[in-house]
Amino acid sequence: MQPHRHRLRGATDHRRRHERTACPAHRQSVSRSSQSRLRNLAFATRTVSETDTATGDLGSIERDLTLLGLVSMIDPIRAEVPAAMATVLAAGVKVDIVTGDFSLTALAIARQAGLVAPDGSPGGELVVVTGAQLATMTDADVLARAGAGGTVFSRVAPEDKVRIVDLLKASGRVVAVTGDGINDAPALRHANIGVAMGASGTDVAKQSAEIVLLDDSFASLVGAVRLGRTIYQNIRKGVLSCLTSNIAEFTVNSASLGLASAFGVPLALNVLQILAIDLLGEIFPIAALGRDPEEGETMRDEPRDPAARILNRRSLVDIVVAGGVMGLLAFANYLLLYSRNSVDPFVDVVPLTVLAQAMTITYVTIMVCQLVSITQRRSVHGFFTRYQFTNRTYWLAIAVAVAIMLVIVYVPAVATLFGTAPLGILDWAFVLGAALIFLAIREAGRVLVRK
Repeated sequence: MQPHRHRLRGATDHRRRHERTACPAHRQSVSRSSQSRLRNLAFATRTVSETDTATGDLGSIERDLTLLGLVSMIDPIRAEVPAAMATVLAAGVKVDIVTGDFSLTALAIARQAGLVAPDGSPGGELVVVTGAQLATMTDADVLARAGAGGTVFSRVAPEDKVRIVDLLKASGRVVAVTGDGINDAPALRHANIGVAMGASGTDVAKQSAEIVLLDDSFASLVGAVRLGRTIYQNIRKGVLSCLTSNIAEFTVNSASLGLASAFGVPLALNVLQILAIDLLGEIFPIAALGRDPEEGETMRDEPRDPAARILNRRSLVDIVVAGGVMGLLAFANYLLLYSRNSVDPFVDVVPLTVLAQAMTITYVTIMVCQLVSITQRRSVHGFFTRYQFTNRTYWLAIAVAVAIMLVIVYVPAVATLFGTAPLGILDWAFVLGAALIFLAIREAGRVLVRK
C-alpha cells in the first residue's frame, strides 16, 4: 500500500502544480471539466534514479514530470437532491460544502445541488473559500462564513473540517456532518451528528458516525430531519394536553375545597373521577397523537434552540389559561346542576342522588372539554382544519374515551364504584355548551396569538 499511496499523492500534488503552471490549453481543459462537475486526476512520469529515491524527499522526486494526460471522473448528483436541498433550506438549516475537491468542481456541484447564497437568494453567488484562504482566516471569520451557510470550502484538509465543526459547535449550533471517506472521519466524530454513507462509505467513516444512511441519499437525511421535527411536535402536543387537564382539575378542586371550608359545599370531584380523567379518558387520545403525520408548517420553521424547553413562559401561560377556563366551566356546571334541581348547596343538605349528578357533570364537562382541547392542539390551524382527518387512530381513541366515559356514567355497577349518576338531556346540553364556549375561547386566543 505504501508505493501506491506515494504514486497517488504524487499525481494529486502534480495536479495542483499543473493547475498553476500548465499551458493555457491545459488550464482551459481543466476549467471546463471542473465546471462540468468532473474531478480531474493528472498522470505524469519521470525516470527516477536510486539517488532520488534514497533521499525519500517527495519534493525532489516529483519534479520535472512529463504530463501524460488527465482522467476526469464524475459522481453524479441524484435527481432528488435539489428538491431535498430546497426543503432543508426552507426549514432554516444552514448548509455548507466542505470538500477536498478543486474549487470549480465543488462550486459546480453546489450549484447543481441547489445550494443558495448566504443571503438566501437562489440566483446569488455562492461564497468559495479555499484551503489556503482558510488557513489565513481568523476563527471569527470562519465562523461567520460557515454559520451563514451557502459557503463552499474547497481544497480543505481533514484538520480544516474539524476546525469548522468545532467552531460551529462552540457557538452553540447543532452541527451535522455527512461524509464517506477516511478523511471525513475526524469531522464525523467531532460533529453533534455524524452521518456516514452506508453503501459507498468506508468502515472508518461508519464507525465514526452516529447515523449511517443505507441508501447514501441526502434526501433520506432531510427525511430524518422532517421525522424528528414531527416527533417533537407530537410529544409537545401530548405534554401540553395532559397538563391542561391537570390545571382544570386543580382549578375545580381548589374552588371546591374553598367552598367546602367556608360554606360546607360538597366536593365537586372524588379521587376515582380524577383518575378516570387521567388514566381512562385522555390517555388514549394523547397516546394516539404519536401517530399524527407531519403538518405542512413543520419544515418551514426555524431550527429549535437546543436550550429551549417544551414548558416555557408562553406554553405555561397557555396551559394555565386553557386549564383554568376548562375548570371554571366545569365548576359552573356543578353549581348550575344544583340550581336546576332547586337545591342550595350553601344551605341545604344535598341529596345523594343530586350530589352524584353534580359530581358527574363536573367530571363529564372536564372530560369533553379535554377532548376538544386535545383536538384543537393537534394543528397550528386549530380545530377546524383538514389536518384533523389525517390520523384515524386518533379518532378511534376518541371513540374509546367517549365509550369509557359513558360506561362510567350509565352502567350501574361501574357508576356505583365511581360515584356517578346518569345525566339527562338538559344536563348534556350544558356540557356541550361548556365545550363550545371553551372551543370559542381557544380559537379566539389562537387567532390573536397568530396576529
